Formats: sequence, structure tokens, C-alpha cells
Amino acid sequence: MNKNNLALILACLALGLSMFAFFRNSAPVSASVTLADSTEMESEELEVAVLMQRFQWNVNKLYFAGMANNKPLAKFYLHELEESMEELAEHPIEENGQRLDELVRAWGLAPLESLEDFLEKTDPKGFKLAYEAFIKNCNGCHISSGHPYIRIVLPTQPVMDNQDFNP
Repeated sequence: MNKNNLALILACLALGLSMFAFFRNSAPVSASVTLADSTEMESEELEVAVLMQRFQWNVNKLYFAGMANNKPLAKFYLHELEESMEELAEHPIEENGQRLDELVRAWGLAPLESLEDFLEKTDPKGFKLAYEAFIKNCNGCHISSGHPYIRIVLPTQPVMDNQDFNP
């Protein structure tokens, strides 16, 4: 591993740890904003669990595309993941005293850019290191949002077994 990759990995980890420390020690947002207060959506509610399932689906497929060095497919899943995260970021949902829209911006969307850079500039080994750092951010968000029991790990198999991830 060259010095640039190592420096980028360390920077990603430092960012993740500093964000974890900030959100862990910060007081909950005092404004009680719920989705019902949102003018962007009518009476429909955004189901967070459904979005999280979509996140996990795309994160899984992203891993296998990145490890196969199939950059076009990995970029596709990065884009899908970003769209899902942006959907949550657009809605002021509070849960356990935390604004999920703010958490997903800090713990998800910001580190996603770093993962995208790694995908462009490195091989599967470098991608895996960046992916692991991204997963740590997912788990940091779960801790910050009061769900420390939700722990994401490196996948061992694709969510669907009928897809070829090779370029």
C-alpha cells in the first residue's frame, strides 16, 4: 500500500472517529420536529426501516462490485445508495431525541464521497479498506441514533446469488 492510500485511509478513519465523538457527546437536538410537520410530504410517512433496508441492499451489492473491481457497477450502487440517503436527509425525522436527517448527512453522505474517491483511485484492496471505514460510520450512526444493537459487518455473500459482479 502506498503512502497516499494510507494517508487517505487514516484521514477517513479520523473523520469518522471525530464525528462519532461529536455526536456521542453532543446534546440531542431540542427542536421536536416530526415528519408530520414537514410540508414536503402530505400525510404519508417515510418508513425509515424500509430506507435502511434499501441502504443495506445497496451497500452489500456495492461491496461485491467493488471487490470484483467492476467500477461501473460499483458506481451504480453508490449512486443508488446516495439517492436513498438523500431521501432520508430531506425529511426532518426525529427518533430517540436525534434528527435522523442530520445524522445521515454526517455519518452517511459525507463519508460516501470518500468511498467514491477510493473506488476511482484504488484497486480492490484499497476499496475494501475504504468500505470498512464506511461501515464503521454506519455503525457510528446507529449508536448515535440510539440503536447500538444494529451492527453492520462485511458481507460474506451477496444478497442475491444470481448476479455476476465481474466486469
